Amino acid sequence: MRKIIIFIFLGIFSRSVLSVSLSSAKLYQFSLKHTYSQVYMREECRSNIEEELGLILTLEKKNKLSIDTEQRSEIIKLLAKAESRLAHYYSDEGDHPSSLNHYQKSFDLNPLPKIKRDIGIEYTALGEYRKGQKILHELLLQVPTATERMLPPLVINYARQEDYENVLSYSKKIIMESPKSEDANYAAIYIILSQLYLNRVNPVNLDSLLQANLDLEGWPGPLVKFLMGQSKEEDLIAFFQNQKDKDLRGMLCETMCYLGEFYRAIGDKKLATQYYQATLATKVNGFIEYGIAQKRLGYIK
Repeated sequence: MRKIIIFIFLGIFSRSVLSVSLSSAKLYQFSLKHTYSQVYMREECRSNIEEELGLILTLEKKNKLSIDTEQRSEIIKLLAKAESRLAHYYSDEGDHPSSLNHYQKSFDLNPLPKIKRDIGIEYTALGEYRKGQKILHELLLQVPTATERMLPPLVINYARQEDYENVLSYSKKIIMESPKSEDANYAAIYIILSQLYLNRVNPVNLDSLLQANLDLEGWPGPLVKFLMGQSKEEDLIAFFQNQKDKDLRGMLCETMCYLGEFYRAIGDKKLATQYYQATLATKVNGFIEYGIAQKRLGYIK
């Protein structure tokens, strides 16, 4: 795989790259337009949520003595929902301490399993892996029918700890329990990277049973095929250039990060560093991959 792919993708986010093609320049402008739109919408969303919180708190205070049990329960649920929406906003912005704070408030008001899962995810994002791992394992025991929602965060948690044996184990479970899904495709990426880190078989020879349970046409299928050697970098670039009316930053953030992980796993630290830097250039700081790249750049020499 040639190194030019980094510069093409970086061209989407930086005017200083002279080798940017016309199509990449158009993608850059497209990305800017959608970036500004998303920032405005998120700020408006945050304002609406804070206003909603204020109204609910005022209502509860003024009617504290007259609200019956059912009404109070509904207000508490609304308040919990508003807290979780604020938490989600902060998580998207990469402010994980604030996100964790609001998720915890939401859970204290209305202890839903999905909110507890999000608390586990935020602990992972903050680097408190043991706390996140404990919460997610507790949920697997409490809600055994919800493995498809609990396993992906566990895989990410173990990957951040570089516990690749557990990454392999849980990733395979995801593919078998949620075949042909987006989560299965992400699990395949983690299997490929774990095999490399553990110096196992060439990832191109991914178990045929696992491959049969993947739908590589949907995202991140094109990246999976690229990592397995079933497509070329030109195919991956073409995939992005053919996307219509989509914000590409998230997919590019993931792509740059996992290519960085790929080259790090095979010992090319210089190229890995360039891909991690390209990950940060996407500015999608709420993505777990953005955090991975930040961490990697902290100790790759």
